[in-house]
Amino acid sequence: MPFPVPPILEEALGYTGQSRWVAFYWQPGGDELRYADGAVSTDGSWHAWLTFTHHRRIAPALAPYHFGNSEEDVVHWLLLDRETRMLLVGARATVSDFLHHSAVPLMTSEALTMFSEPYANVCRRRRTCRPPWRALCSVSSSW
Repeated sequence: MPFPVPPILEEALGYTGQSRWVAFYWQPGGDELRYADGAVSTDGSWHAWLTFTHHRRIAPALAPYHFGNSEEDVVHWLLLDRETRMLLVGARATVSDFLHHSAVPLMTSEALTMFSEPYANVCRRRRTCRPPWRALCSVSSSW
């Protein structure tokens, strides 16, 4: 995109994650801005999105693309590379697939097992599990 990316664009749009890549688009069903990073997808700040996309210097560069609106489904997603501070545009399915394959897992199964093993031992000793241990103890049937 032929313009500088504001240093806190993703934060203004509601994204608080740590992924390098995050995409933004409009969801007509709820009439909301959505963001996705491959691990998380949720509502963002619609007001900030409209302010950004309708800015007199931004709107012309985004005009050829369709990020969705209240009446029509999304065709393109606006993808932010948070490391290089560059914006890219891609087809919804292509960007979604890219995010899914590039996302760092929130917690691997090995890490979850290592984290929750001490709690499983507590459950075994007590022969009863109380929150939050009940959820952790049910993660693996091998305990």
